[in-house]
Amino acid sequence: MRFFPVHKSCIIIIAILFLTFCGCSGNSQLKGKVTFNDGEPVPCGTVVFSTETFEARGEIKPDGSYTVSSRGKNDGLPKGVYSVSLTGVVKFERNAPMAFPVSLCDEKYSAPETSGLQCTVPAPGNRFDIILDPHPGNYP
Repeated sequence: MRFFPVHKSCIIIIAILFLTFCGCSGNSQLKGKVTFNDGEPVPCGTVVFSTETFEARGEIKPDGSYTVSSRGKNDGLPKGVYSVSLTGVVKFERNAPMAFPVSLCDEKYSAPETSGLQCTVPAPGNRFDIILDPHPGNYP
């Protein structure tokens, strides 16, 4: 019986392709929707998931939806417990001589220590929906 020689480089290439396509990162995809407490979607901003040593972000789309990315596009999060905060949830006054951003949500959401939001990954259904209190006086 005769065997064909297999080069080490072929084995390495096959292993890399396998790991690339099987998604062995161990990360969980996490999506969700950010709304105000009246059900209106939050139209912009960033959701930030953080631990003491790690941070991942998800850009909020105009319909309030987001998908978390840590290192690459939509690559999800490693397992763990995350503090959640939001940045850039603002609008710009169109009629003002100088357009300054006006916060749409309560300022407590801008820091993980004060937001009161926490997510355990993997989350049920790989979703983490967030309901925010609007900023007093600045919400449409």
